[in-house]
Amino acid sequence: MKSINKILYAGLCFTGLLSSGCYKDLGNYNYKEVNNFIIDSFPPSLFVYQFDTLKINPKIAGTLEQANYDDTARFKYRWVLGTANTSTSYPGTIIGTSRVLNARITPSPGPYGLYFEMTDKKTGQIFMQRNTNLTIGSSTYEGWILFSDVKGNAQLDMINYINGETMITRDILSQSPEIPKPLKGPRKVAYINSGTLNAIPPPYHAKSYGNIDKEWIYITTDQGGWKLRNDYFFTQGAWNNVKELVSSVRDSAGFKPLYHGNGESNNSIQDVYMVDENNDIYERNPFRYYVLPINRVLSEGAFRAAPFIGRAYTYSWQHNTVFYDIDRKRFLRSYPESGYCTQIPTTQGIQLFDFNQVGMDMVFMRSMDEINLTYALMKDASNTYWLLTFDARNEVTQNVKIKVTSPEIDKAKFFTIDKTTGVFYYATDSKVYAINKDFPNTYYQVLDVGNRKISWMDEHQFSKGYYSYNGDINYVRNTTNREPFIANWIGVATYDPGNLEYGTGNITFYYAKDYLTAQSSFVKKDEYKGFGKIVSVSYRER
Repeated sequence: MKSINKILYAGLCFTGLLSSGCYKDLGNYNYKEVNNFIIDSFPPSLFVYQFDTLKINPKIAGTLEQANYDDTARFKYRWVLGTANTSTSYPGTIIGTSRVLNARITPSPGPYGLYFEMTDKKTGQIFMQRNTNLTIGSSTYEGWILFSDVKGNAQLDMINYINGETMITRDILSQSPEIPKPLKGPRKVAYINSGTLNAIPPPYHAKSYGNIDKEWIYITTDQGGWKLRNDYFFTQGAWNNVKELVSSVRDSAGFKPLYHGNGESNNSIQDVYMVDENNDIYERNPFRYYVLPINRVLSEGAFRAAPFIGRAYTYSWQHNTVFYDIDRKRFLRSYPESGYCTQIPTTQGIQLFDFNQVGMDMVFMRSMDEINLTYALMKDASNTYWLLTFDARNEVTQNVKIKVTSPEIDKAKFFTIDKTTGVFYYATDSKVYAINKDFPNTYYQVLDVGNRKISWMDEHQFSKGYYSYNGDINYVRNTTNREPFIANWIGVATYDPGNLEYGTGNITFYYAKDYLTAQSSFVKKDEYKGFGKIVSVSYRER
């Protein structure tokens, strides 16, 4: 894809506007001609993407004298971004106070008027030019959202796809004054498309909620969590995650959620989940507030939950969510919006393990919508690793229990699952391995990043398109040739451990070939460089 230049430069070399005037000589009572200025007129329209830099260098000439127009002792300038098509006044935001405009454009997308004002302090004359049409376009339209750690500080960037072009939008959170600067400890970013309007807490995107309020961007950090507008990623104090709780008894300063999202499900969801700093898990309908943690059994009370949400939606929201009790080492499940968990009943088919007496520690868990299985990586008391797969949405079935014998599983930090084949991938600091639950005695190393370090890995779950999403809302379900579609690519983020400055982080996308015939070999499909240490990635869909 082509790259859009991040600086919009408008050199105003158009028909000049003659700004003239005169003053009255009170001693001689004669009128004398004063210096007039010719200022290049604005083009009829300008376009700039939000968060881009708008640069304009107007050429100015005097009729009686030439001057240094950058001399601030004599000349004063104002660039104002205001209402479009206003001829008598130009209220708005001052975006520049020097002759040359060099401003980062942060207001929301839409039509504006751009106004230029020049004051000659020597004579008191004021000259004004205006552009009746400055359009700010969205630079957060669709694409990958990257949450990076830059020496402990959080930065949100986006790889934006628009009109067949690729644009990198950086430092998006700088536009929201409500967010602390610097923002410490990035944890998670998640695009959430709810099946019903996510109207808690108000205010809405507009005066009354509409379909746009089904989609939000959530971020969680060491300093708290916020939900951002899905159109231009802005937040305000009312959208602090602590205000999604039914009571404000929680102190926002001490509220540091680990996760806010939908359990990595792909479909538009009926419920939203949050894991707080105490590993308590909350669930709410988008129209309701969080009330009490759901990691509790009615007859027993609360339990310590592993920070994983096993939620597989497929085409019904009435499917149980799976959790894991850390202390009693057992699986539990919760019916949507019930507010509590219950034991998982004994399966009728193959018996590979006891849901209520697993006896192992959980390392990772995720439910996969497309193959209707929950994957759980477990470690027993002898430090042996096991992969369990099962379906506990309604009827309970167990699929496999295999011993994981592949290399460096004890060093694994990141995990993902191929949504079509069910191949399980794990990453250490520098390598990625593939294993297949149906062929437990095989494994393949599919990537080695050398001296760089891996900071994130995933095959993203899309709300639309499942296997064939590629930015086209008119997708066609395609399981035959999946390689061209980003929905089937595995993303791997890396960074330079010897240089933690912003700019050393990269993200690369791979397509994994067939496990049996091609050993799940990775084929590079796309790559973007120049970010921080990427710790979380989501995708803003259209």
